[in-house]
Amino acid sequence: SSAYECFSDIDISTRERLLKLVLDLWQKLGLTIVHVTHDIEEALLLSRRIVLMGSRPGRIKHIFNIDIEYPRSIDDPRLITLKKEITERFDE
Repeated sequence: SSAYECFSDIDISTRERLLKLVLDLWQKLGLTIVHVTHDIEEALLLSRRIVLMGSRPGRIKHIFNIDIEYPRSIDDPRLITLKKEITERFDE
């Protein structure tokens, strides 16, 4: 795993609690948080903006703005549609 992905080596239940804590802190404190992940669903559940990066050297391929209220569910049809769009952009 990458040193930049701080939640990648944590068991799933602890990871979910930590991600909820980050989201709660963000909402309460109004912080700007940059969260690096390869997990599209995690990004969809947490983010207001997803920046899809290209291969090295890093370049921005696309920016997805997400205007969906919190808390979110990965079963939300809007998130399912966004996941498909993000996945399709990987091959561009």
